[in-house]
Amino acid sequence: MYFVVRTGKTSQLSFDGICIADVVALNHDDTVRRLFRLYQTDQCYVAERIDNPATIDVRYWGSVCGNSQSVYEFFGNEPLANYLYGTAGLAVPGLHSNNR
Repeated sequence: MYFVVRTGKTSQLSFDGICIADVVALNHDDTVRRLFRLYQTDQCYVAERIDNPATIDVRYWGSVCGNSQSVYEFFGNEPLANYLYGTAGLAVPGLHSNNR
């Protein structure tokens, strides 16, 4: 599929790939506070973060990531990021799966 990810107020990335993880953190009123998405292309990952979507305070981040370590460097270790790594099946520092 073809995707467009905003990387800032006026910049964006366009690419062909698949979305391998799409997770959100909600506010107390069930509106979306933060959204993390991870896409995979033939050569890399594309990471997307959107804070406060559907508000006037919306902010966008996006990055091309060559491997799971650079995905980790983009999202960090907050709970939503850890949920994304598990959803995508990525091996990252500080998290380990005992599933075989």
